[in-house]
Amino acid sequence: MSLLEFVSLLKGLDYPIAHSHFKVDAANPAPQPPFITYVTPSTANKMADNKVYYKMTDVDVELYTRDKDLVAEQKIEAMFDEHSIPYNATQVWIESEQVFQKIYETRLI
Repeated sequence: MSLLEFVSLLKGLDYPIAHSHFKVDAANPAPQPPFITYVTPSTANKMADNKVYYKMTDVDVELYTRDKDLVAEQKIEAMFDEHSIPYNATQVWIESEQVFQKIYETRLI
């Protein structure tokens, strides 16, 4: 699955979404949680003979919520499951922002 296809699936969840962060200014205030950001921190390409044979992109999908939001988590996990996208997840409380951050880590092949 390409990153473009994956982002299209994320957009289908009907939450505000941005790569890395939202560009905030007077005309575009920050969205209120729940919202999603995603980052592509690295690749794990398979290479041989000076060529990339299999492109693999690591993607972190970050869900931000004010309270533990089982419905939002279930929507994201159902999307992963429906499209056979394996993932691991961790969650932390960000005191300074007063939000929960749940990070879904996956690798696109």
